[in-house]
Amino acid sequence: MVLEGNYGDGSRSAMRKPGWERLPRGGRPIEVEGWYPPKGIPAATTVNIQGDDSPEIVVSLNDGFIHAYSATGREIWRFNYTHGKPVMYASEVTVADLNQDGSPELLFTTYGAPEVRDSGYLVILAADGALLHDIPLPNPGYNGNGNGAPAAPAVGDLDGDGALEIFVQTFEHGMDIFTVPGSAANCLLWTTARGGPLRMGRTNGQIINPASCKVWK
Repeated sequence: MVLEGNYGDGSRSAMRKPGWERLPRGGRPIEVEGWYPPKGIPAATTVNIQGDDSPEIVVSLNDGFIHAYSATGREIWRFNYTHGKPVMYASEVTVADLNQDGSPELLFTTYGAPEVRDSGYLVILAADGALLHDIPLPNPGYNGNGNGAPAAPAVGDLDGDGALEIFVQTFEHGMDIFTVPGSAANCLLWTTARGGPLRMGRTNGQIINPASCKVWK
């Protein structure tokens, strides 16, 4: 759902924006017996991934798909993240240009039932929803809450070498850190859950859409 803000004369405050009168919906949600794994309720990622004049909205819904919507509520693409499993959920989506081509990549993780030890993946998509990398998380263990990584991955230069690392916090075996050879911190659009450390969809008070992301393919 996208609503008008409290601006102008306020007459449309909290009303649905044009294009959102009929709300887009996911498919039938994946259900689990009992409480575990907990169903994800991820926040949407609002970020410009196409290089046009408007941001897109990318969200992992409980129907087994990542969905990308235009600013007017049109579904641009969807990606099935279930890996063929009956119970699988996904984290929120983070966004960064990992290969310095000017077009951002979308990162998220998956998690599933506690006893299914191969539920955790780090998945990286292109801006058009095409699969680039599908990486099983290493050394899966057991935790009664679930298997895999429910939290959004974070992206940043951990060791100060100019290249990026990806941080993944799991249910059952701690944190995984992945290196990204050939990367740089020139285009970090949405680096952690809800955009940044303050969880406001902004970094340093600025809307996340730096001019350094200027190639857009």
